[in-house]
Amino acid sequence: MPWGTRQNPPVSQLLTTWAKLLGCETEPRTISDKDQVKKVEYPSRTNGPTLTVLYLEGHGHHWPGGQKVLPESMTGPITSKLDATDTLWDFFQASPGSSAKGR
Repeated sequence: MPWGTRQNPPVSQLLTTWAKLLGCETEPRTISDKDQVKKVEYPSRTNGPTLTVLYLEGHGHHWPGGQKVLPESMTGPITSKLDATDTLWDFFQASPGSSAKGR
């Protein structure tokens, strides 16, 4: 990088930290793995929230399901295997106490 170097911890380490903070197991279990979308969960230990993570294989730095604006040389490839907007909307509709149900 032009402003120096930076090292980020592995994503798995950050997810383990989040899982601990949420009261979840620290070992994920794979729920599904098909069509370049892998879904893993860190189950709750306390009947609290479950940490769910979606991995998109081969997807660059784009909003999944969105329009490609910048060239692939800058942001990597785009896939259409998942629409992030629809996925988030489904999540919030299914959340307890959601007033979005039925919209």
